[in-house]
Amino acid sequence: LGAALVPLGAHARALGVLREAEALAGTLSDERRLARALSYQSNMHWEMGDAEAASEAGRRALAIAERAEDLALQVVGNFSLAGATRSLGDYPRAAELLRRNVALLEGDLRYETFGLAGLASVMSRSHLAWSLADLGEFDEAIARAEEGIRLAEATGHVYSLAYACLGL
Repeated sequence: LGAALVPLGAHARALGVLREAEALAGTLSDERRLARALSYQSNMHWEMGDAEAASEAGRRALAIAERAEDLALQVVGNFSLAGATRSLGDYPRAAELLRRNVALLEGDLRYETFGLAGLASVMSRSHLAWSLADLGEFDEAIARAEEGIRLAEATGHVYSLAYACLGL
């Protein structure tokens, strides 16, 4: 539901749904669902301007994802924590997390959303481009943004294409 609400700008509503999901996952002792809810909460907090809450939720989510060795959870965890980390000014750490995603998302995985509103590979490249630009690494930033645009165009995924263009 969160991925459907984000393009509509209903972030607060999505955050409420994700808090309910976190509580339910805790009641069920379901670590994977908990990691998923925390990752998406991290993203919502980041988009709503609360970088500290985003960072805390993202760290928790990524720790669970890594323990579970779950690729999908790691991708969303890396993406969400990177957004929070970038907001806090730690551009090298954000770039490291996003480079992990670029490396993980090869082949057919480049065309998966993993529950995000857009293609995870495209969104990761856009954020990576922003982080690299903040570090003064403009050539690589442009290359990564252009990769994202090509991937989005190849699928015709409109949200991903708009997001990819933000990377430039």
